[in-house]
Amino acid sequence: MSSIEPGWYRDPAAPETQRYWDGEQWIGAALPADAPAPDGPPAPEPEPVPVPGTATSTSANSEPDPSWAPPRPDVTPIDRRPPTGYQPGAGPAARPGTPFGMPETKMRGVVLATPGQRLVARLIDIVAILLLIAVVDGYFIFQFMQEVWPQVEAAALNGETTYPLKLSERAGQLQMTIILVALLLWYVYEVPMTTYTGQTLGKRMVGIKVVPVYGQPMRIFPNSLRWSFMALPFLILICGWIILVADALWCLRDKPLRQCLHDKSPGTAVILAGSIPTQGDPDGQPDPR
Repeated sequence: MSSIEPGWYRDPAAPETQRYWDGEQWIGAALPADAPAPDGPPAPEPEPVPVPGTATSTSANSEPDPSWAPPRPDVTPIDRRPPTGYQPGAGPAARPGTPFGMPETKMRGVVLATPGQRLVARLIDIVAILLLIAVVDGYFIFQFMQEVWPQVEAAALNGETTYPLKLSERAGQLQMTIILVALLLWYVYEVPMTTYTGQTLGKRMVGIKVVPVYGQPMRIFPNSLRWSFMALPFLILICGWIILVADALWCLRDKPLRQCLHDKSPGTAVILAGSIPTQGDPDGQPDPR
């Protein structure tokens, strides 16, 4: 008699089904593997009526029928054991090395950009954007200065403070125009280049690149979200500097991808431009260097 206790097991000959093992042989009809297992053995099947002239024995040289092989000793009846790493009440088990509920990253073996490299690239981009603003937005800036300069001169002669500056209606309109044009120029400079090449002028000069963390394609909308988080502080003038500083310093403590806050929503990271993902890192983590 086999050491396997009687019960319903997956049929080795047809893993998509289950049958009852009585300790010596399979008995009864097969059921779908995902069907609830009945209590106890199946009802005995009626003996088939022999047909005259048919053989009732098999050849001695025939191969053994795999459907009569007993179940493996390590298989429990209707094996529904949870996957490795599962904890009761924790929901579905996450893949090893990935955040719970998140897809596996495609950053295995890449070399991350340092915060210093990112800072230098951003400073170069700021200079480039300011030059664009000076060329395209220069007319509105000139008109704004003509509108407010008499007020500044009068306050200086009278020894009065110019802050907060009381703007006329036209000066207010010019100020809003300058801000909107500057943001539009920044968007046109930053988002298309990041989407199609992963590099702005500053990143290209420093040799770093924006890449998707989870292998998703780089698209305009996610990169617009990435840019909007950087632009938000310039629209919230009262406390915008707090967001700006927090965003810039976040990559100093972020692990394992050194993401700034504006990298979180679109799922991006910044790496060395020549760094290529590999399959050699068993823990799936990038190389911080």
